Amino acid sequence: MESYQNKREATKVKRQDYGKSARQWREMRGISQEAMARALGLTDAKAVSRLENGESPWTLELLEAYAHEVEAGSVPNLLARPDRVHIAHANEANPYENHISYHEVSAKEREQLLERIKHLEEEVLHLRRSEEFLREQLKKALGS
Repeated sequence: MESYQNKREATKVKRQDYGKSARQWREMRGISQEAMARALGLTDAKAVSRLENGESPWTLELLEAYAHEVEAGSVPNLLARPDRVHIAHANEANPYENHISYHEVSAKEREQLLERIKHLEEEVLHLRRSEEFLREQLKKALGS
């Protein structure tokens, strides 16, 4: 009996965690519970409230639809705190150009990081050569 109670409580806590994250995303995007209910095909705002408070169970379909509506990018992003997830959207200003997707931004960022790595590797190589040169000069100066 106690094990069953523990599982029920764990399930309730998980639902509440999902709901808390979902609510944060919805509020961050400025979407009302009424609008979310319509978008998800739910009966009313109370159904969204019950999901967000952990009173109703989440299905994978609901999680996916909710993630889509709040532009979280994926269910794992939806379940994370919104302030810890970086999603580049076409309607947001970004340093690259207008109307590019998250994956295109990731590719650009990767390209820039690879260029930076190459530059740093060249600097390290230059420093090693300089170190070798200075060691040789020191040996000559000390007569070894």
